Amino acid sequence: MAECDNGAAMATTVVCSRCDQEKPALDAAPMGGAMGQRILEGVCADCWAEWLATRRYGGDAELRKKFVGQVGQFRDQVLDNAALAEGETLLDVGCGEGLIGF
Repeated sequence: MAECDNGAAMATTVVCSRCDQEKPALDAAPMGGAMGQRILEGVCADCWAEWLATRRYGGDAELRKKFVGQVGQFRDQVLDNAALAEGETLLDVGCGEGLIGF
């Protein structure tokens, strides 16, 4: 078992309430509070990633377009500030939305 920041033991796998399989757990709660803890303890990393990729915008294509456009401006600024020189390579790790993953 891994250890949380507060010293408590943290499961490295979870029986997922969504796919009903034992799979790798999230590394940390995706948000604060009881909901974040519930997701951490009951949703596998794969199902959480799928939810983020497919449902984060509630099925609203216009909301997704607006959000991606706004975050895209941030992404472009970060890349401009990176000041890559000719011959340098940028690794694209594929976050799935054309955004930046930290």
